[in-house]
Amino acid sequence: MNVLFISQCDKRALSETRRILDQFAQRKGARTWQTRITEQGLETLRDLLRRKARRNTAVACHNLTGPSGADVLWFVGDRSRFDEAGNVPTNSTVRDILRADDETTWRSRGIVLLLAQIAALFHDLGKGSEEFQEKLRSHIPKRSPYRHEWVSVRMFSAFVGDADNDRIWLERLADSQSHAGRWTDLDFFVRDGVDNGSGRSMPFHHLPPLAAAVAWLVVSHHRLPLVPVMKDGKQEWLGKESPSFPLDLLTNPLSEITAQWNSQSYDDDDPEDIQACWRMAGKLEAQPVRDKKWSAYARRLALKAIEMLDRDSSSFGSDASLSQDPYVLHLARLSLMLADHHHSSLPSTGKVAKATASKDILFANTDSKGRLKEPLTDHLIGVARAAGQVAYSLQSVKQLLPSIKRHRALLRRSPHDQFRWQDAAVDEARAVRDRSEKGGAFIVSMASTGCGKTLANGKIMNALSNEHDGFRLTYALGLRSLTLQTGEAYRRDVGIASNDIAILVGGLASRTLFEHYADQAAASGSESMQSIMDEGYVVEGGVEGSHPVTRRLVGDKKVQKLLATPVVVCTVDHIAPATESLRGGRHIVPSFRLMTSDIVLDELDDYDLNDMPALTRMVHLAGLLGARVLLSSATLPPAMVEGMYEAYRTGRQCYDENHGRCGDEWPGVTCLWVDEFSCTSDTPSDVATFREKHREFIAARASELAQQPALRVAETVPVATPEGSERHDVLDGYAKTIMASCFKMHDRHAGADPITGRRVSFGIVRMANIEPIFDVAQILFRAEEVPSMRVHICVYHSRFPLAHRAAIENMLDRSFTRKSPDAAFSEPEIRRAIDADPDKDHVFVVLASPVCEVGRDWDADWAVVEPSSVRSIIQLAGRIQRHRRQIPADANMAILDMPIRALLKPSEAAFCRPGFEGRSGDFRLATHHACDLLESGFVKHIDARPRIDPPPCSEWHTTTSLADLEQAALVRNMLPDEVKQAVSPGSRRQRFLTASAFRPANFMSYLVWKFPQSLMTGILPQQQPFRVSSGKEVTLVLMPDEEGIPRLYREDGKIGERLYVLVERSLRHDVNLDTPYAWTPTKEYGLDYKVTSGLVSPSKAALMSVRVPNSDFGWRYHPNLGFAVYRGE
Repeated sequence: MNVLFISQCDKRALSETRRILDQFAQRKGARTWQTRITEQGLETLRDLLRRKARRNTAVACHNLTGPSGADVLWFVGDRSRFDEAGNVPTNSTVRDILRADDETTWRSRGIVLLLAQIAALFHDLGKGSEEFQEKLRSHIPKRSPYRHEWVSVRMFSAFVGDADNDRIWLERLADSQSHAGRWTDLDFFVRDGVDNGSGRSMPFHHLPPLAAAVAWLVVSHHRLPLVPVMKDGKQEWLGKESPSFPLDLLTNPLSEITAQWNSQSYDDDDPEDIQACWRMAGKLEAQPVRDKKWSAYARRLALKAIEMLDRDSSSFGSDASLSQDPYVLHLARLSLMLADHHHSSLPSTGKVAKATASKDILFANTDSKGRLKEPLTDHLIGVARAAGQVAYSLQSVKQLLPSIKRHRALLRRSPHDQFRWQDAAVDEARAVRDRSEKGGAFIVSMASTGCGKTLANGKIMNALSNEHDGFRLTYALGLRSLTLQTGEAYRRDVGIASNDIAILVGGLASRTLFEHYADQAAASGSESMQSIMDEGYVVEGGVEGSHPVTRRLVGDKKVQKLLATPVVVCTVDHIAPATESLRGGRHIVPSFRLMTSDIVLDELDDYDLNDMPALTRMVHLAGLLGARVLLSSATLPPAMVEGMYEAYRTGRQCYDENHGRCGDEWPGVTCLWVDEFSCTSDTPSDVATFREKHREFIAARASELAQQPALRVAETVPVATPEGSERHDVLDGYAKTIMASCFKMHDRHAGADPITGRRVSFGIVRMANIEPIFDVAQILFRAEEVPSMRVHICVYHSRFPLAHRAAIENMLDRSFTRKSPDAAFSEPEIRRAIDADPDKDHVFVVLASPVCEVGRDWDADWAVVEPSSVRSIIQLAGRIQRHRRQIPADANMAILDMPIRALLKPSEAAFCRPGFEGRSGDFRLATHHACDLLESGFVKHIDARPRIDPPPCSEWHTTTSLADLEQAALVRNMLPDEVKQAVSPGSRRQRFLTASAFRPANFMSYLVWKFPQSLMTGILPQQQPFRVSSGKEVTLVLMPDEEGIPRLYREDGKIGERLYVLVERSLRHDVNLDTPYAWTPTKEYGLDYKVTSGLVSPSKAALMSVRVPNSDFGWRYHPNLGFAVYRGE
């Protein structure tokens, strides 16, 4: 590649750039270099420049062999010193000649700016109390009876007093020195725990709109208000789920907020400490409200607010405009919290150090060594200035972050017929690009497995992106393993450089193990030979260090990865804090990520029904912050799609209203539906229109699927064990049924080993829960051998030590990769097992939990499934004939007629955990026999149609059909009552759509967009937490001691101070089981370190850690079975 480098660096950056470029290229001029270089060498050079980049760095790289003769490849540093083509301007000026900011469409920026600054002036006034100042100076950490932000709200509420409109208190603020006594005027200053007047516990109740918004920002600048939960007259820990949850609390939550919503109250609080919370420390003149600088700043803001009220009173002069505008409030809080976090992290000055000796000076905080740091007045003014800078600059953040432009792999037409549908989807996306910029885009990507959906999603989002702004994408997934695979696919197959993509899985151990096995594959030559590193794409390099937002965010490398990288592939847990974080600033960076990139949610329907409310909140926030959203799954149910669309639509509409596109001027959300058969777009005028368009698309897709050859054909298999038998009889009968089904499937679908000629097959047995897997596996290993056949079992679930599980997954991924029909026979584990018994048939069986259903690119010959839901059957079927796509002559999937739970507890719900069956009512199945619950047509041709194309609601039979049960559960979860009534007006079926088989609040995903005011509190995350565990869990670590003997340790201690305590021998129950023919990884997965003094590096311990349910009786363990709870037998 022939490349040209142009440097527009200044000062020390110029000399550093010259030093680096001189090592790679010939200098052609004072600021110009040219050379021929390989792609790998160019990437190394670019990486060096980025590492050494300074504020004055500006380098452009051109490809002289490009189509136009000099195509720009990338920039490093200050992008503004070049134009889009990499040309250098003949002259420049810092004057704002075009005045682009004056033409911004963000009409509410002034409101956000004022709210953030005014709230910042008041946010820590409560730190001026005697209690807080004494706590700072005593260096003794202790809990305050009332937190400082609640005291601040009370002071502000006293200042507002009886003002019935915002102009009154703003005029007082403009002359605050004359009204300084109002802040603690006992006629209005309510002291919780001291003054017990009725009706005075709720300060928000009588505040005018702007004052209520300011007070909310003050009280929420550390934590969102939460519903207090009382038990036996005492308040439980703040954030605990409330057993009763009246929905009318969401209509106007601010009016209900009391001190208990901000902090937990205790009956044994010292009365003197309570009094001290409400007494101001020091002299009156020491309080910030009496400071001349503070008063002058407050006057400026008050006059601006009054001017804005006079100019446009409707913008924030009524309850409806502010309390129901989550966009304004969210950005104001984001600005305030970012400013507060950053300003508080700045080092103290010498001036401050001299002032610490005076007790008349009030302080806001201490440094890391406990020394008094910043005077309170300076802190309030400093945060207010910073909040103003952040709020004013929010709109320009996206333009200054790195993005990708003109990426050839994303623009290239597909050369293979199998993937031609991607080109049509990209063309359709490009056609609606302009519309999507004005009203947002909601994309439904439903191509079948194996059609290249992952790459297509990136191409579609790239086609929708503005060519000038570039391409920024967040690809969010549910599983760590799938996240790593997807990230590597984008890096390897798309050719996105490592600096431009961040793969975030939340655990160093997972990433380390993934890279370890990837390196092994590369060393052995099995890595894909079609890896591409494209020559031509532009990366808008570097993060502008002087921008008010980015310079407060990107100092942390973790933040840099999530925010600044153009493409982020991550588990959804990295983005979820944007809506789920209840305290601290964990929502700040994810919110900025959603604000500056589009998002893909992969396999949305694979999440638990309990997680749908949180995911709906995320989609709503994505729309609220202006992002485009793509849902990617071949099995998306209509109710889920419609619910997510409504969440996105309401969020995006609010965003557009704040950018001047409202009423008749709002273009509406552009919707795009794509699959391997067709693509279509539309801009629905309402939800009913969207529903109809989606039905049309699904009807066409279902028709195409029906014409496809049946690659997965099932049959139901009766279970011999009678219902209600003893546990060991049930397990024994179930294991025998499984083994018989495996032998039957092997006889039908085994292939020939190319070396020995013996018949070999590879199958998957899916069971619903880990505990029965552990028991059934023991029975299978102890079963009597069949003379002519050797069975090799691999147990696979989540309760193996992480390194062991990674080794199992790596082995199974290699063995089930069947793109070359005979590839599996060359794998060392397979070859070793066959060669050990060359005269026998070999059956390789994976006995797995539901982790085998999603995220594994496997191609099995057959499968046996314990059914939990229609979705579980469809997902497992996707692992059969995935690569070879051979049409079977006989059934290649066995569906066990009953789940184990139905045999053990016949009187209870069985298709649950996982599954959709409820305890009673229309969500309780009348039978637990799969042969009666599954349609015969579905069994004979398993595909996604029952999930994506259900019959009309009036035809559902939820007590006798698994498919109908799932659809009803999703409708009740995703759609509000009025929509359910529209779907089935006056129908008997309406009863189960609003039934109470589940706790309603936990399953009402639509609450976030139905009640926009709910975002002002943490009520919904409190009641509908994301990824909540059904029981307590502990972390165990299996590591060798000084003598090399494996010992079991329990992780204990606080985060960051982890201590590994040896588990008592009585709690570890090793299973005595001989497994000579187990299917296990060839290489050892142990680690070469030992435990000394109970301490070990957390990163090393994580490699051998495992999460298990807490148990007073301990845990069972076997290297080939993993961990299970010991029941005391």
